[in-house]
Amino acid sequence: MGKSFEFVGFDEYMAKLNELQANTTSLIKRAVYDGAAVVANEVRSSIEALPSTDRNPPKGEPLGVLDYEKDGLLEGLGLSGMKNDDGFIYTHVGFEGYNRLKSKKYPKGHPNSMIARSIESGSSVRAKHPFMRKALQNAKAKAIDAMAARLDEDISNIV
Repeated sequence: MGKSFEFVGFDEYMAKLNELQANTTSLIKRAVYDGAAVVANEVRSSIEALPSTDRNPPKGEPLGVLDYEKDGLLEGLGLSGMKNDDGFIYTHVGFEGYNRLKSKKYPKGHPNSMIARSIESGSSVRAKHPFMRKALQNAKAKAIDAMAARLDEDISNIV
Protein backbone atom coordinates (compact mmCIF):
# COMPACT_ATOMS: atom_id res chain seq x y z
CA MET A 1 0.00 0.00 0.00
CA GLY A 2 1.26 3.48 -0.87
CA LYS A 3 2.12 6.20 1.59
CA SER A 4 0.59 9.65 1.53
CA PHE A 5 2.54 12.84 1.89
CA GLU A 6 1.44 16.01 3.59
CA PHE A 7 3.06 19.34 2.66
CA VAL A 8 3.14 21.87 5.46
CA GLY A 9 3.67 25.57 4.75
CA PHE A 10 3.23 25.27 1.00
CA ASP A 11 0.59 28.02 0.84
CA GLU A 12 2.82 30.43 2.77
CA TYR A 13 5.74 29.61 0.51
CA MET A 14 3.65 30.25 -2.61
CA ALA A 15 2.42 33.54 -1.16
CA LYS A 16 6.03 34.68 -0.62
CA LEU A 17 6.98 33.68 -4.16
CA ASN A 18 3.97 35.57 -5.57
CA GLU A 19 4.94 38.66 -3.54
CA LEU A 20 8.50 38.36 -4.84
CA GLN A 21 7.24 38.09 -8.42
CA ALA A 22 5.00 41.14 -7.99
CA ASN A 23 7.93 43.23 -6.70
CA THR A 24 10.61 42.01 -9.13
CA THR A 25 10.85 45.23 -11.16
CA SER A 26 11.14 47.49 -8.12
CA LEU A 27 13.75 45.20 -6.54
CA ILE A 28 15.84 45.21 -9.71
CA LYS A 29 15.58 49.00 -10.01
CA ARG A 30 16.84 49.43 -6.45
CA ALA A 31 19.76 47.09 -7.15
CA VAL A 32 20.64 48.83 -10.42
CA TYR A 33 20.52 52.21 -8.70
CA ASP A 34 22.94 50.98 -6.00
CA GLY A 35 25.33 49.67 -8.65
CA ALA A 36 25.11 52.90 -10.64
CA ALA A 37 25.82 54.91 -7.48
CA VAL A 38 29.03 52.94 -6.99
CA VAL A 39 30.05 53.66 -10.59
CA ALA A 40 29.18 57.36 -10.24
CA ASN A 41 31.26 57.65 -7.06
CA GLU A 42 34.21 56.01 -8.80
CA VAL A 43 33.88 58.40 -11.75
CA ARG A 44 33.74 61.34 -9.32
CA SER A 45 36.95 60.15 -7.66
CA SER A 46 38.56 59.74 -11.07
CA ILE A 47 37.61 63.29 -12.06
CA GLU A 48 38.99 64.65 -8.81
CA ALA A 49 42.27 62.82 -9.49
CA LEU A 50 42.71 64.43 -12.92
CA PRO A 51 45.75 66.72 -13.16
CA SER A 52 44.39 70.24 -13.41
CA THR A 53 45.70 73.67 -14.17
CA ASP A 54 44.29 77.16 -13.84
CA ARG A 55 45.66 78.51 -17.12
CA ASN A 56 46.05 77.66 -20.77
CA PRO A 57 49.47 76.29 -21.74
CA PRO A 58 51.92 78.12 -23.98
CA LYS A 59 51.31 77.71 -27.71
CA GLY A 60 52.29 74.28 -29.02
CA GLU A 61 51.90 72.41 -25.70
CA PRO A 62 48.87 70.15 -25.17
CA LEU A 63 45.97 71.53 -23.15
CA GLY A 64 45.50 69.94 -19.74
CA VAL A 65 42.31 69.87 -17.71
CA LEU A 66 41.40 73.38 -16.65
CA ASP A 67 39.99 73.93 -13.16
CA TYR A 68 36.64 75.22 -14.41
CA GLU A 69 36.30 72.20 -16.72
CA LYS A 70 36.92 69.86 -13.81
CA ASP A 71 34.39 71.75 -11.66
CA GLY A 72 31.83 71.60 -14.47
CA LEU A 73 32.28 67.85 -14.83
CA LEU A 74 31.84 67.33 -11.10
CA GLU A 75 28.70 69.47 -11.05
CA GLY A 76 27.23 67.84 -14.17
CA LEU A 77 27.89 64.22 -13.19
CA GLY A 78 24.73 62.27 -12.50
CA LEU A 79 22.44 59.36 -13.22
CA SER A 80 19.66 59.36 -15.79
CA GLY A 81 16.22 58.07 -14.91
CA MET A 82 15.64 54.33 -14.82
CA LYS A 83 14.70 52.84 -18.16
CA ASN A 84 12.96 49.53 -18.81
CA ASP A 85 13.55 48.21 -22.32
CA ASP A 86 11.54 44.97 -22.59
CA GLY A 87 12.68 43.78 -19.16
CA PHE A 88 16.22 45.14 -19.47
CA ILE A 89 16.39 47.71 -16.66
CA TYR A 90 19.22 50.22 -16.79
CA THR A 91 20.39 53.76 -16.16
CA HIS A 92 23.25 55.88 -17.49
CA VAL A 93 26.05 57.55 -15.59
CA GLY A 94 27.01 60.67 -17.48
CA PHE A 95 27.31 64.41 -17.73
CA GLU A 96 24.73 67.09 -18.32
CA GLY A 97 24.79 70.84 -18.39
CA TYR A 98 27.49 73.31 -19.30
CA ASN A 99 30.66 74.65 -17.76
CA ARG A 100 31.18 78.32 -17.09
CA LEU A 101 33.26 79.23 -20.17
CA LYS A 102 30.93 80.93 -22.64
CA SER A 103 31.83 81.69 -26.24
CA LYS A 104 30.16 82.81 -29.43
CA LYS A 105 29.72 79.19 -30.51
CA TYR A 106 28.59 78.05 -27.02
CA PRO A 107 26.66 80.94 -25.41
CA LYS A 108 25.47 78.71 -22.55
CA GLY A 109 29.00 77.41 -21.95
CA HIS A 110 30.85 74.39 -23.29
CA PRO A 111 28.80 71.18 -22.91
CA ASN A 112 30.16 68.98 -20.14
CA SER A 113 29.70 65.84 -22.23
CA MET A 114 31.91 67.33 -24.97
CA ILE A 115 34.57 68.27 -22.43
CA ALA A 116 34.45 64.77 -20.92
CA ARG A 117 34.91 63.14 -24.34
CA SER A 118 37.83 65.41 -25.20
CA ILE A 119 39.55 64.68 -21.88
CA GLU A 120 38.89 60.93 -22.19
CA SER A 121 40.12 60.53 -25.76
CA GLY A 122 42.30 63.58 -26.25
CA SER A 123 42.12 65.87 -29.23
CA SER A 124 44.39 67.81 -31.52
CA VAL A 125 44.96 70.34 -28.73
CA ARG A 126 44.33 68.28 -25.58
CA ALA A 127 46.32 65.52 -23.93
CA LYS A 128 44.55 62.18 -23.43
CA HIS A 129 43.46 61.38 -19.83
CA PRO A 130 41.24 58.25 -19.86
CA PHE A 131 39.45 58.86 -16.56
CA MET A 132 36.15 57.17 -17.46
CA ARG A 133 37.73 53.92 -18.68
CA LYS A 134 39.76 53.58 -15.51
CA ALA A 135 36.79 54.41 -13.30
CA LEU A 136 34.57 51.85 -15.04
CA GLN A 137 37.23 49.15 -14.77
CA ASN A 138 37.71 49.88 -11.06
CA ALA A 139 33.98 50.04 -10.33
CA LYS A 140 32.73 46.96 -12.20
CA ALA A 141 33.30 44.36 -9.48
CA LYS A 142 32.22 46.74 -6.70
CA ALA A 143 29.01 47.59 -8.55
CA ILE A 144 28.16 43.93 -9.11
CA ASP A 145 28.75 43.24 -5.41
CA ALA A 146 26.59 46.23 -4.39
CA MET A 147 23.75 45.06 -6.64
CA ALA A 148 23.97 41.49 -5.35
CA ALA A 149 23.99 42.69 -1.74
CA ARG A 150 20.91 44.87 -2.34
CA LEU A 151 19.03 42.01 -4.01
CA ASP A 152 19.99 39.55 -1.27
CA GLU A 153 18.81 42.00 1.40
CA ASP A 154 15.53 42.81 -0.34
CA ILE A 155 14.76 39.18 -1.14
CA SER A 156 15.50 38.08 2.43
CA ASN A 157 13.13 40.79 3.71
CA ILE A 158 10.34 39.35 1.57
CA VAL A 159 11.11 35.65 2.04
